Amino acid sequence: MNRQLIIDKLRLNMHQREQFMKVLILFFALFHSFSAMGQEKELTLQIGDTIQFKTSCDSGAFNFIDLYTKTRYLDSVLRYDTSTGTGFYNSFFFDGDISAERLPCSYHNQKFTITSVQTFVDKNTGEDRLVVFVLLEKWNKVAWLEFIDAYESGEAQIISATTK
Repeated sequence: MNRQLIIDKLRLNMHQREQFMKVLILFFALFHSFSAMGQEKELTLQIGDTIQFKTSCDSGAFNFIDLYTKTRYLDSVLRYDTSTGTGFYNSFFFDGDISAERLPCSYHNQKFTITSVQTFVDKNTGEDRLVVFVLLEKWNKVAWLEFIDAYESGEAQIISATTK
């Protein structure tokens, strides 16, 4: 065989191999990125975990966190199981008067502990809503977090929690 012909075939084979390797590397990169996107981390919240409030404060308040302040009450003692959070919702929200507003920007970067976690059924959609309650600096102030929205938007960051 002609020497030039052999060299040309080798070049063609090397070029084909390079193209094949590029395609193979691209395929693995795409496969890895798609499989990583499909994986969800499981976050386990526990009463007593630390949560930090974060916002850019573009709107002057948080978007997915509300502040409830008890303005009139019969008793200043909240009766609930502090280790599980059970009974917190009824103890705080059913006696007395409460004012509500979006959590103001002054809470940006502050850390608090999770007081209670409760699931409610949305009356309009029938879907479950995960709500996290956080007692703030006084016993009569509570942050109500629509947790999934607050977490996904970055308004709520869990500082100490279990992830899998």
